[in-house]
Amino acid sequence: MTVVLTVVAIALLVAALVDVHATTITMRGGGPVSSRLVDMLWRPAATSARVTHHVLSWYGSLMVTVVVMTWVALLYGGWSLVFAVHPDAVVNAMTGAPVGIWERLYFVGYVVTTLGNGELRPGGPPWQLLTVAVALSGLVTITLAITYVVPVLESVVHKRQ
Repeated sequence: MTVVLTVVAIALLVAALVDVHATTITMRGGGPVSSRLVDMLWRPAATSARVTHHVLSWYGSLMVTVVVMTWVALLYGGWSLVFAVHPDAVVNAMTGAPVGIWERLYFVGYVVTTLGNGELRPGGPPWQLLTVAVALSGLVTITLAITYVVPVLESVVHKRQ
């Protein structure tokens, strides 16, 4: 079971990072995940005769939000699985005792968002390195998501003027 969870975790992380990179940095448009997601969401709205232009513009901003939230969910899910695999991956900072699954999810959440409050810590050197990778991937993803959303919002504002 550990091998399966590790493979799924790696697949989620690769999907997130490749999609963020392809969507925000390359000049080809959306990445493999976001392109399919946007296509799946846009098609019903665009083909409906009852949808007005106002609804479509709102729908577009919703899709941008869904894409960014999908990146965060993939990243969070992947790293959560990585830290769920080993019982000593995350420990209580005061006692050094391993923590349960909810605390691990909490740990991954605050490390991905780079908050790091200190009540939990990685369980040893390999987990410390992975914690750095979690924080770095979260920082990069959040930064690229912001650089992706800002030009979209600027173009919407410009078009409305």
